[in-house]
Amino acid sequence: MNKNKAIAKINKYGKYGSIITVVMIVIVSILTLVTLVAAVGTKFIPDDLFKINLGTQAEVIINPSAIDSDVDAATFDQITYAINSGKVQGGLNLGAVSMELNTAEVVGDVVVCKTTEGTGELHLTNVGNVLLLVVVSLLLTLISTIFGFKFCKSIEKCESPFEDNVIKKMRYMAFSLLPWAVFSSIPKYAVNNLFNNNLKVNLTLDMNIILIVLVILALTVVFKYGAILQQESDETL
Repeated sequence: MNKNKAIAKINKYGKYGSIITVVMIVIVSILTLVTLVAAVGTKFIPDDLFKINLGTQAEVIINPSAIDSDVDAATFDQITYAINSGKVQGGLNLGAVSMELNTAEVVGDVVVCKTTEGTGELHLTNVGNVLLLVVVSLLLTLISTIFGFKFCKSIEKCESPFEDNVIKKMRYMAFSLLPWAVFSSIPKYAVNNLFNNNLKVNLTLDMNIILIVLVILALTVVFKYGAILQQESDETL
């Protein structure tokens, strides 16, 4: 593959990336605007306008035959006795709705464990808090996508991947991902806060994002070295 064909392929991939990121920017921008309007709107509506009471119960089925295991009636009795007497405890936690393992009974060849009923309340304030967290997440996505678009655009128009403009845009794209290293846990806390009147977000450092940023920055150093070699080659010619 000669130099011109290689550059043409790089430009082509840059063009594809530009198109994809533009579509993403439009979609994320619309979602951010709609979510922000909805979040602000909840602050002007009385919190006691409506409240949703949620209740749920779960069944946990133990089926030893699924692993070709023969369990006699005595073993089933021991399992159900251990659960019903409280010797075996457990449950399910779905945000603010938690259910504890309660009773068990033998139904055919399986043991059916039932939980206590879990209840929770959904307030308008909770919805507003969750929407605010979603807005933050969308804004971070929008920022990263914009820098990704600029990087793709520089590749689309470059005459060499070792141009200073390409390297600079790559470095900026890496830095735009850094906020995600701190705020990557936002989506999880958005769900948890849906049934929690107090907005609570524990920020943690995501080492996977840090690693991605370091890899991209390392690539910029490699590209910078390639640019120096290319310049020395051009001067020799």
